[in-house]
Amino acid sequence: MREEDGIWYIAIERDPKRQRLEEEAEGRTTKRVKTRTSLRNIPVHRLAVEAGFLNLVERNRAVGAEWIFETLRTYKKYNDRGKNISRKLMAAIRGADITDIEYVYHSFRHSLKGKLRDDPETRRNFPTC
Repeated sequence: MREEDGIWYIAIERDPKRQRLEEEAEGRTTKRVKTRTSLRNIPVHRLAVEAGFLNLVERNRAVGAEWIFETLRTYKKYNDRGKNISRKLMAAIRGADITDIEYVYHSFRHSLKGKLRDDPETRRNFPTC
């Protein structure tokens, strides 16, 4: 978590290769990005900050947690935390009677990104969206 000009954001950065190799050798979950374009700054909405998101981050740091959502279970086959959350979100999407196969977890991210990019207020406040 970082803050710039009063805006909190999550910085997605590449871990140094040596550190990643050491973690893999020890059998620990490694932090990695899929592509160079995965490196980004993700602004944290002010409502999340007001709801205590920064406290969650600080509590996890204090106990030495490596992840913001430390209790999120990993998917065994790939040691990937995103697989389980995407399954839960897809269940919620389908549970909301959204049955069009075009609407999936990944398309939600792209739809949100497009809406944010097209919104003049967002572009002014977060030019990297």
